[in-house]
Amino acid sequence: MNGICPLCGAHEKRDYSFFLKHGLLDTPLFRQSSYLNNKERFVWKCSNPECNKTAQQAQANIQREEENSRRIDRANNPEKYLSSYGIPIKYLDHTLSDFQGSEQIKDYLNEYAVDPSGFIFLTGSCGSGKTHLAIATLREAILKGFPGEALFTEVYSFLLKIRTTFNNKANSSEQKILAQYSNIDFLIIDDLGVEKASKWSNQILYAIINSRSNNLKPTIVTSNLSLLDIEKQLTPRVASRLAEGKVIKCLQKDYRKLRPSSNSDFSYDQAP
Repeated sequence: MNGICPLCGAHEKRDYSFFLKHGLLDTPLFRQSSYLNNKERFVWKCSNPECNKTAQQAQANIQREEENSRRIDRANNPEKYLSSYGIPIKYLDHTLSDFQGSEQIKDYLNEYAVDPSGFIFLTGSCGSGKTHLAIATLREAILKGFPGEALFTEVYSFLLKIRTTFNNKANSSEQKILAQYSNIDFLIIDDLGVEKASKWSNQILYAIINSRSNNLKPTIVTSNLSLLDIEKQLTPRVASRLAEGKVIKCLQKDYRKLRPSSNSDFSYDQAP
């Protein structure tokens, strides 16, 4: 579609198909010439520098509006985004404020959520609230305006996902999955140490943890194991990387056993 510049009315504009036809999509010309007008994309190049300046300002304004709109939606509907990140249903409504435990831990995680960066290692026995705290921290970060994407994964499920790529018919590859988990803006790795350790699994875990550590990517790792246990049962390299971050010991008793159960009034006898 040829026509006049929508701003000055004197210069030719070309639409998306022109750049597609001539193989120019992945070029600075295309990226610099994109102009959004009334939510419709016009791709054009005008020799008038004032037009280009105005177009760039308009595009930047629309981008800011879209980012602000998404930030508001994330803050108003955190469960929608948490679900898309792989958070289990039973944890979707968990918050730091409803965690029955150390106020000092909650204060630190609230502060971390303001501008997430680097590692947090949550260690403690079963039922001490590690997963609750990890997910609640991500939720708090979303409420505070964290704009990035996130993923939640249990170590066993993650390793199983990679093993499926060994099949020749797999739709993904080990490298693609490693890149996804290494580069995602915010990552929660749950239950480190429950998997059967092997040279391969240790290498995979170290590759992700090392990459995220080097790039200060927000990462929360939970485990029933201490750093010393991880050093002995997995690898000293993983333990060393985790030790570089904030190590939080969850000393609460198993809250699953302490809280009332909806089934506590029921019992049955097995048949002899």
